Order: sequence, then C-alpha cells, then structure tokens
Amino acid sequence: MKLRLLVLCLLGTLLQACVSPILDPQTFRERIGSSMFGYTKEFNSSKSFSVAVANLKAQSAKCLNKTLQKTQSSGGNWQGGMYMAGGTSTITYTTKSSVSVQGNTASLIAQEKNNGGAIQVVKEPPDGNYIVVVDITDNGKAGVTAKLYGIRAGFDPLNEIIPKWINGESKMCPELH
Repeated sequence: MKLRLLVLCLLGTLLQACVSPILDPQTFRERIGSSMFGYTKEFNSSKSFSVAVANLKAQSAKCLNKTLQKTQSSGGNWQGGMYMAGGTSTITYTTKSSVSVQGNTASLIAQEKNNGGAIQVVKEPPDGNYIVVVDITDNGKAGVTAKLYGIRAGFDPLNEIIPKWINGESKMCPELH
C-alpha cells in the first residue's frame, strides 16, 4: 500500500513537471528549443534595425491581433469495442501580439488565448499561451540578427513567414491552426 502511494506521488510529480505552465516569454525561450513541439531559427537580414522592426510591427499588428473561430466535425468511431458518437465543436481563439524596443534590441511576443471549447491541461497566462517570440538585435551596417522561438503544431506557416516579414518580402498573413 505504501509503495503504491509512493509510486502515485512520484508519477504525479513527474507529470506536473512535464506540463508545468509557461507563464513568461523567457521561460518560453528556454523551453521551446528542447521541446519536440518547438521550433527555433536564427537568421540574418541586411535590413536596418529600424526597417526590420517597422516591418515586423506592421505585419504582426495586421496578422496576429484577431479572433479566430474553428469548427471541427467528427464522425463516430469505434474505441475499445464501444461506438463513440461524433459531433461538432467550435473553439474560439484570440491572438494578441506586441513589439517592444529597448536600445538596440526588439522583441515580438505573440500569444493565443483559448476562449472556450478546448480542454485546458495547464493554466495559461492571462493573455494566452505563447505561440512565438522573436528577438531582433541591431548589427549596425551589417543589418540585424533575429532569433525565432515558435511552436510547430498549427503554427509552421507563422514560423516560416516571420523572416519574410522582417525582410519586407511578404505582406501575407498566415493561416493559423
């Protein structure tokens, strides 16, 4: 009995460590690179710092500050010898982004808040879970260096287009989810 209780306590502690919430951008940066769902990319741009930041501000304001609604339909299926009825569910997400500049660095922080319809496994930050963080450093006449920290699942189009936004090569908004 004591052994079973000890094993359950250890499993609970391990599970909590695996799904502990990311409540700030720095923790997101630190964890996303080692996550199987994470995406990181460092790249350079010949654009000046002011142009790269202006491009990123304009596109993120246009594309990452909105409410998205996703309706999913599923047919019935067999699970464990039982028929599970299908149905339709609607999930609403609100994305929010901001670009801050401090000296010769700038950061884009984008978050997505689940407004109901999806099960929350862990507590999310007040403005939603982080979906991408981009840090830009001014390299003077050489342009800028950017480091992107993102999530793969449902956000690959966003991860792929941000370098194009910074370079002024695209004004497209990616389809999320």
